[in-house]
Amino acid sequence: MRRWVALLVLMPLAAPAEPIEPALLGGAPNPETRLAEIGADLRSSFDAALARYDAEIAAQPHRVRARIARCRFIESFLLEYEYASFADELYEREPQCYDDVAAQFPHHPEVLLSQLERTYDDEERLATGEKLLPSFDERAWTPGQRARLYTLLANASERLDTERRQRERTAEYARRALAHDVRADVRLVLAHYYQETGDPAAALEALTSPFDGHDPEDNWYLVMKMGYLAQLGARDALLAVYSELASRSTYYDHTQTAAALRTVGEAELAARELAADNFGIYGTSDEKERFLLALESGTAEEALAAYEAWRDAGYGEDPLGINRFALFVAHPGLPWRARDALGLLGALGTLAALALLWCVPLGLIHYRGLANRQRGAPQPTGDALGLRHAWLGLSAFTLASVASLYAVGPIDLFADETVPWLVVADEIQLAKMTVAQSLLGAVLLAFVAQALRRHFPQWWSTDWSIARCTLVAAGVALAFRVPMFAIMLLGADLSRSLPLDNGIWQVLADVDDLYGIAATLWIIAVAAPVGEEFLFRGLLLRAALKHVSFPLANAVQALLFAAIHFDLAAAPYLFGCGLAFGWLARSSGGLLAPMIAHAIFNLVAGLVVLS
Repeated sequence: MRRWVALLVLMPLAAPAEPIEPALLGGAPNPETRLAEIGADLRSSFDAALARYDAEIAAQPHRVRARIARCRFIESFLLEYEYASFADELYEREPQCYDDVAAQFPHHPEVLLSQLERTYDDEERLATGEKLLPSFDERAWTPGQRARLYTLLANASERLDTERRQRERTAEYARRALAHDVRADVRLVLAHYYQETGDPAAALEALTSPFDGHDPEDNWYLVMKMGYLAQLGARDALLAVYSELASRSTYYDHTQTAAALRTVGEAELAARELAADNFGIYGTSDEKERFLLALESGTAEEALAAYEAWRDAGYGEDPLGINRFALFVAHPGLPWRARDALGLLGALGTLAALALLWCVPLGLIHYRGLANRQRGAPQPTGDALGLRHAWLGLSAFTLASVASLYAVGPIDLFADETVPWLVVADEIQLAKMTVAQSLLGAVLLAFVAQALRRHFPQWWSTDWSIARCTLVAAGVALAFRVPMFAIMLLGADLSRSLPLDNGIWQVLADVDDLYGIAATLWIIAVAAPVGEEFLFRGLLLRAALKHVSFPLANAVQALLFAAIHFDLAAAPYLFGCGLAFGWLARSSGGLLAPMIAHAIFNLVAGLVVLS
């Protein structure tokens, strides 16, 4: 009995025994043992591969490419086996490897290119790469190395140039890359450029070249290429790329692929791609694409069901009811649900919010006028036009802008999550929207002008003759285009040297392609000059003069005039134009002179940019 008591007392103090390895008893080893064996084999294989690199470098010490290849092997190994037991050690060895090579061969082209390739900040990559251009020795840099440098610059410039102001620079780098190596990976860059500049033949040639040097296994690249081909309407070339893509077992973006196929009329293939997208990793983009497909090629019931499935994701999928309206236009007899009215409320709310936004500058003008009266300052002299009349005209302009969204078919306001309420439309939709806005704006502003006709007994001019209005207006307009003429004479790139509202002119180029020169001239020479001068120099300037001095009233209307163009780079330039046009309106006593100046100002740029 005492033995058992002693044993019970001493058991807690005994050292724990080592676990018995099952393999010693004829069983299978523990998973940990097997993993340790695999880790040891992996380390042994890695060391053996590294030793082969070291042997090659020892045999030829001046082979810089071999040294860089050794560093890239370590880097690639980490990407493939990031959870290896010795990964932490390699994370320290990898940058040290590159640093050692750079220390030994600081000016070697391969070292400089390797450093540039490992620079992940595009602004830094572009700035560093451009510094190499004037200094590299043609005898030291091979054509392939020069092509790689220009390729890096072209792709970095493309990613940075979100507003497409540096596209000439980007295209030039891409062309130089191809001049040195026809396999340079810049085909998509050039296709994008040629497509934007109205050269579809060159864009198609870039996309279908047999010398495309991009990784042929990159599915993302093939999907992007299909998107460009779809915009060009190159059905056969697109189907050739799709055949290659669909034959692969690896995943690719089925939704974007379906969108490209739908664009060239391959509804059946597009439906097949959407059916294959079972991952749901792209949010509601597949439901949206199913709706677009059904709207274009399906029955009314299929289109309604697809819309309901997309709308089930939430109010934000169609906040203004634009897509429900597009469905109504295509199939008027389809029933409406109660929640469809939310789109109408959203549209009215948006219109009200934008109209109230105009109250901010008008309210500040009114407040400044009240403050001047309190101080007993001399009161400005103005006509009977009030700030409420200016608000009426600006609200009519806003109504035309909002209503034009419903004239172009389905639009996704939330396609870009990083920029909320961004209207995402293709070139044809933007062209239609621009024409619709100009027509609606002309009609609505005509109603406003009719309602206020007693305030404009002789709106065109009261002090100057028609001849004087024309001559002075032409002089003012051409004076503002002097910088453009100077840049053209010097042979410099206009898009890089002078802000010209590139986005607006690109849309106008699309209007020209879709509707012809008459529609383009209507917008730049009639609708914009007449409508904008009526709003800003007619209504806003005259109404403000009842409350503040001319310099302040002129500055406010010029600032708002620049703001509605939504072009930050061109804003100072447009602000100056607004001031000059305001001076013309004040000096001539009417709107004829600023309208002529505005039309000439637009026409001069139009002839240059659209020619």
